[in-house]
Amino acid sequence: MTLYIIMIALVIIAYQDFKYLKVSVYIMLVLWLSCYYLSLSNTKLNLVISHFIINIAFISFNSVMLFTYLSIKYRKLIQFSMLKNYIGGADLIIWICLAILFSPLNFIVLSLITLILALIVWFLVNLFYRFLKIPLAGIVALVVFSVCGIKLLNKSFDFQNDTWLFIQIVA
Repeated sequence: MTLYIIMIALVIIAYQDFKYLKVSVYIMLVLWLSCYYLSLSNTKLNLVISHFIINIAFISFNSVMLFTYLSIKYRKLIQFSMLKNYIGGADLIIWICLAILFSPLNFIVLSLITLILALIVWFLVNLFYRFLKIPLAGIVALVVFSVCGIKLLNKSFDFQNDTWLFIQIVA
């Protein structure tokens, strides 16, 4: 049941981000609580917390790299408050919500796939008209919705366990 709530929340997030480039705080809270509950229902608390900390460190590293890149690109120190011009609050919050749901390896693979897809979408959209903002939270939501669909179809897939991913890579 919790997986269905997560999937509904993801659809709402995608819709709001694509249409308005804004996402409701309440739907993010529903996503966070659902991800937290689903993680704890399948995995021990200490493992969920350690995965969450590692994933937050990965998000922090990416944020610092973005901050550094923008500072070098514009040849001035970008203030943290100026980052809102480049990445929306929902874009960051959705990663934090998902950080508790996935093991570190699954989270890194999900992040890479999602960011590559976001670049492809941005490139394709810019071929037809100038679109400066990428609805990253919406793209993330659609990718995670697809991952949830895989979970529904394949019971051996576990968000907190890397075994399924290793089998797919090796096979």
